[in-house]
Amino acid sequence: MEKKLEELKGLLDTLPTADAVALARKVETQRALGRSELPAEEILAALRPQLRRARPARIPTLCRLACNGFEDFLIDALDETRLPGLVPRASIAPWWQALERFAPQEIKTYEAELARLVPVNDRAGLDRLGEVLRRSARGWTEAVLAQVESRKLADRATRKALVDPGVQADFAEISRILAIAEPLRHALEAVTAVAARAGQKDGRRIAELTADAVTEAKQQYLRFSETHGLESRYVALGIMNRLARPWEILRLGRSLSWKPMDALMRDTELGIIGQRLIRDLEAQAREVALLAPQRRRGAGGGVDYARLEHAMLLYIESAEGMLSEFGFRRDSPWGEQILETRAALGRALGPDQLAEVAEAALAVLPLRRGVSARGLASDDPDLGASPAAGTIEQALRAARFLMLLAQKGERHGLSSPARATVEGIGNEISNRSDRLFEELSVRPDHAVAAAQIATIVRVSEILFEDDRAQTLSRRLKNMQRSAVA
Repeated sequence: MEKKLEELKGLLDTLPTADAVALARKVETQRALGRSELPAEEILAALRPQLRRARPARIPTLCRLACNGFEDFLIDALDETRLPGLVPRASIAPWWQALERFAPQEIKTYEAELARLVPVNDRAGLDRLGEVLRRSARGWTEAVLAQVESRKLADRATRKALVDPGVQADFAEISRILAIAEPLRHALEAVTAVAARAGQKDGRRIAELTADAVTEAKQQYLRFSETHGLESRYVALGIMNRLARPWEILRLGRSLSWKPMDALMRDTELGIIGQRLIRDLEAQAREVALLAPQRRRGAGGGVDYARLEHAMLLYIESAEGMLSEFGFRRDSPWGEQILETRAALGRALGPDQLAEVAEAALAVLPLRRGVSARGLASDDPDLGASPAAGTIEQALRAARFLMLLAQKGERHGLSSPARATVEGIGNEISNRSDRLFEELSVRPDHAVAAAQIATIVRVSEILFEDDRAQTLSRRLKNMQRSAVA
């Protein structure tokens, strides 16, 4: 059976996106009608990467209708410490399975109603069913948690799932959000609608929280406060989860007349936002450290510089965005946490690690292994082959990463060591290229030497703002012209 499923997955991976979407709709429709004869879950799991890219309208299921109440709070991460406003996707399956075991007859009734509404595409009916289902799901979830607390829960599988304190916390968070799901969705959609009118909506994302969107967010927040008290923080958390740049939610804090100081923010119901932003920043710093060159992993040539650059940019953008929106004092707990992320990056991108990056940039000018006649490490060029395409690309990416640190890392203590590394690379390029030009003066037609110089010109164009790259290029062209003459 497993072999057949693997073969099926391999076949589904090759489907064009349009065919994948059509197949998914067919499978989901048959499943909603209770007529599926195919392994629906396995097929949909295999198609999920294509579906995420295409983002088509999905056929509703009972679970999906229930999850619509807290979809803005779903995350892929599974952190040990749970924070309000975040529900790991991994907890959906045990939660829904617990409800199916707790209320099987009621769910069967809802499934029959769903099967009636899906074929005729009754959107209004599906919306009504979703609201009723979410109210029921909230009640069932609370009942399950109450039984766990009183140790009267009979279902063994649910008891086993809820042994995990994190899963228990997720069930409670789902219940808390479902209790305010309908007015909360209305508030979030109202803010998104204002962003859309300003051209700042991208799917469910809010590209920028404009002044008009902040005004709407403030109105929705205050209105929610009047009816739901401290649960109004979920308005801010939901908006934050929709923002392309989450730190812009701090603009809501400013609009609520808070002074731009984190000490005051921590004492409000929105202190959780600061905690979330700090935790995200810490996670971004850990991601950079994980991707950074490490000697025990080998040379910097094995580093995924595209991912590393993306992670570094995300950290820089997040940190500077937070600092520009709010006053995080250096001597406050949050300020100290921000400074610690900078220290962590300094350790992850110290001299040893940057030396690995330099090696990757210089790999297009390889040296012979061993020692020279003078008993020192060899400085003779290795002219066995022209630089491979992969080596060239890695050298260019390493150079771009160094320039990112040099140009944007000053506020984070990363600029100065990066500039020193770049200057060291410059000296090494000068020495190695001189040896190559010596070789060309003897053998002007030496294709490998010429290819290495041409490649280091491309690296130099990234690293240096002066005319070093142009000088190398001009020197090579002049030497090649004289050889032809």
